[in-house]
Amino acid sequence: MINARHVWQIVRMGAVAAVIACRPSALAAAPGDIVLEVMASPAGFAEGPSPGHAFMCLAYHLNNGVKEECFGFYPKGAARDAFIGGPGIVAKEFEKNPKRFSIVAQSFSRAIDTSARTRIATIVNQFNAASYKLTEKNCIDLVDRVAAAAGWKVPDRATLQSPVAYVKALRALNTP
Repeated sequence: MINARHVWQIVRMGAVAAVIACRPSALAAAPGDIVLEVMASPAGFAEGPSPGHAFMCLAYHLNNGVKEECFGFYPKGAARDAFIGGPGIVAKEFEKNPKRFSIVAQSFSRAIDTSARTRIATIVNQFNAASYKLTEKNCIDLVDRVAAAAGWKVPDRATLQSPVAYVKALRALNTP
């Protein structure tokens, strides 16, 4: 299926024909399908110091195409607040930093049902009012909770775990 990263690559390439070249299996999705994809960008993807970023997208397959919503968890204030802790916010990835879709280092996706979608919406709302602290509650924790709500096996969390390492472990646990 075509995901947010592929859409961004297609937009950058400016070629509609590239849609089919990216992932031909995308044509197998049916209207009504909901696909959850978690992604991780590597350390240093943004300006300034960055440990990387984990985020998630929900793709709704409709009769007239695919609608995607992508979210990540961030410190609400200045970047320094990530280290000392403070309010957090769930931001829309297409608005926050759309360049990250072209440099995703790890991803994993699978179809989910509407009850999982409801559980995921609840988690996103909870994180939107949660505190953010890089070593205790960060972007990986949002993805971890979302993956668990989808019924996926989740890897153990470690304090200094990178987003790429987490998504790689998540994929390994859930790929036959």
